[in-house]
Amino acid sequence: MTGERPKLVKHLPLMLIALLFAALMLLTAILIGMLSGDLERSVNLPRSGGSTGALSEAGLAETRMSVLPEFIGVSLPDSRRCIIGNSNTAYAFYSGLCGYLSDYLSSDRTEEITAEKWVSYALADNSVFLRFHCELPGAAVGSLAGLVSERSESREPAGGLIYEMILIPSTENSEMSKLAVRSLDGKCTEYILDEQSEKLTPEAVSRISGAYSFLDQTFIFACEKSGYSYLSPTEPVILDPVVTRNIIITDSTAQFLMQKTADVTKLIQVFSMNPDKLLSSRSDQSVQMASDRSGVLRIYPSSIEFQAADDAANDISSFVGNVEKIGISEYVRAVYSIISSIKNMGTMYTGGECDIRLAGISSSGEQTELVFDYYIDNLRITGIGHAVTAVFSRAKLVSFKLHTISAKGLGAFSESFSEWWFDDVTLRNFRNVRSVSLVYRGSFVKESLSAEWAALAE
Repeated sequence: MTGERPKLVKHLPLMLIALLFAALMLLTAILIGMLSGDLERSVNLPRSGGSTGALSEAGLAETRMSVLPEFIGVSLPDSRRCIIGNSNTAYAFYSGLCGYLSDYLSSDRTEEITAEKWVSYALADNSVFLRFHCELPGAAVGSLAGLVSERSESREPAGGLIYEMILIPSTENSEMSKLAVRSLDGKCTEYILDEQSEKLTPEAVSRISGAYSFLDQTFIFACEKSGYSYLSPTEPVILDPVVTRNIIITDSTAQFLMQKTADVTKLIQVFSMNPDKLLSSRSDQSVQMASDRSGVLRIYPSSIEFQAADDAANDISSFVGNVEKIGISEYVRAVYSIISSIKNMGTMYTGGECDIRLAGISSSGEQTELVFDYYIDNLRITGIGHAVTAVFSRAKLVSFKLHTISAKGLGAFSESFSEWWFDDVTLRNFRNVRSVSLVYRGSFVKESLSAEWAALAE
């Protein structure tokens, strides 16, 4: 026994080092866990949902951001300031208005107004001008605004189409605050709140806008400067250059999904299909296919496409849980439930650093089609097709198509010319320009893309 002591003494320093290293690793793990918990609580990170197939908290957050104005402008007493790009700032600002919008769009008091009155509202002090990326049904804007402000008990939002909105706060001379909306065809409608509703005041506008001192983009309306007759009178003309990120876009990212059997199995189960039914296309070996009584799922190198069987389409409850009624909000939530499930397999399939936002709704008979586009920093990526197209028939998912890309910021920035320059120089020979937007023109071959101005003509 005594003969072992020298060996023990000899190895004692090594044992102490090993013990100290293990203790250090344990303390590091505990510290990381504590910091992660604190970080999650401080920034309110989304947590996973409970039941399988039900909408996760991440999916709910995406649903709330599915409708976000392209442009937000505030007519302060001494200047006009705006937000263009910058998703987080735009959403935070928009969220402050959503409670009012939800009430406005469920108001029973509406009337059609003239184009002249629309212009006067836009020019009024403390008014807030909003333009969406596309024309949307008022019911979609209203119900999703209610979801943002958690006012789901609001009355059913009114119909009609909305491209632009102006919020007019109450004043000493006019106790009623108002909302004016305009469709792409120029029809203007005014919504008036009832006496019981909370009214938007100049103080509320100041409070919401004052929280964002970095609204450093100035703008005017086209009617405020001569020479812009080819533009809509209330076209916002941005006077300052806009700094945007340079990005790169990769196409055909679904081909990487094909190489991951476990993820393909999860994808099949998202659509309530039998994972044992995975096949390869006989005509094209680059296509994977699953088919059972529920429908057919195909995975192409650049897309994921599901087509339900005529008599066995998935009920919307399998994506959002049981709901009392089916409307646009539930359709949007179902789409984001699917997107979130695919995103959990890899963000490279759902745009990378992009957001996927609602880009249009149309109905024909009992079917409703929703299309979504890719956006980065709240700027649309154009020229690459829709990100998602989903078709519902009443409470059933008829089809779903995801165009898989991955976009990434390069860490470099570009300063775009102001819209004033674009309007004054590039568009001077055009007539009847409907609107001007800052976009990324999608390309899968360029190593760097910067945002640029684009015009939508009538």
